[in-house]
Amino acid sequence: MKKIILHVGSGKTGSTSIQKALYECKNENDESLYYPTILNHKGNQIFRFAFCDINDTPSNVKAKYKNDPQGYLAYQNAIKASFKENTHGHDNVIVSSEFLFLSDKSEIESIKSYLVDLGFTEIHVIMYLRDPAKYYLSVAQQALKNHYKLPSPDNFRYDMYDAICNWKLINPQSTILKEFDKRFLHNGDVISDFNQYIQNLGYKFKLKLENAKNESMSVEATVILQDFHRLLELSNLDETEFTNSKLRARRFSNKAAKGTKPVLNVDIADYIYNKKYTEVAKVANEYGIFKELLVVLSKKKKIIARVKLGEVKLFTDIVSEFNLSNYLELLKKL
Repeated sequence: MKKIILHVGSGKTGSTSIQKALYECKNENDESLYYPTILNHKGNQIFRFAFCDINDTPSNVKAKYKNDPQGYLAYQNAIKASFKENTHGHDNVIVSSEFLFLSDKSEIESIKSYLVDLGFTEIHVIMYLRDPAKYYLSVAQQALKNHYKLPSPDNFRYDMYDAICNWKLINPQSTILKEFDKRFLHNGDVISDFNQYIQNLGYKFKLKLENAKNESMSVEATVILQDFHRLLELSNLDETEFTNSKLRARRFSNKAAKGTKPVLNVDIADYIYNKKYTEVAKVANEYGIFKELLVVLSKKKKIIARVKLGEVKLFTDIVSEFNLSNYLELLKKL
């Protein structure tokens, strides 16, 4: 009997750390539970691209194949062929890709059919979910690592309920949902929690992450990056200078910069909770996730958004604190 575990995200719930740990511990764990290398990628994120429309891929994939549908089809077939080749002879496999969280019903049915054709008769799914307001804050910080434009609270998507319902189509009894919160994670850590989940399935498995660190940037570091990217867009740097400057910003963003811990301001948080209240309630009542959050939100008779979204342009517009001294000190390190 061939078994496969699908870790489907979501994003902003430690998925990258889980993938790093899976790769770092391949030698120790592959005999028990095999983590495939697909087209020489350390992570499994590209697994989803074998089944989704090109419009659902990241910008770099879109740019490469937007005018080449046959090329994209060949890329999809190459992913499937690589996965098949790398999992051949392994009866216990694990795949981790936060992009799978975005898969719709028909895509998931295609994935299931593909896996069944490869002989997998038992499919397990694990999904971590995050408080929507905290998710938005993390998405905003990630966006500002790459450019200066802040995603609007009105436009961000985090369709938890649909993702749960879609993935439960695989096997309702083998779909595990976990809340990404230290209080509800084994040992307060997602790596430890994920390791415990795998062990509970009966696998001899040990997961660790060397040089583990908190990758969340401070408020001041995030503001510096937004300012830096805005100046880059206004500059007339040649391609080499521009690329080098982007790499410099990336190196800065990867540091666990000291400063003020980002906390979403009350107005933005209330706006998001108002927008996502019904979904949080459905997830809590039907699946037992976010029960405490629902209690807190239910105590508010009505959440009134006092923020004008048209004015939300800077990172300081959405966080509760900013320290100018920290900003000036960190600026020296850019």
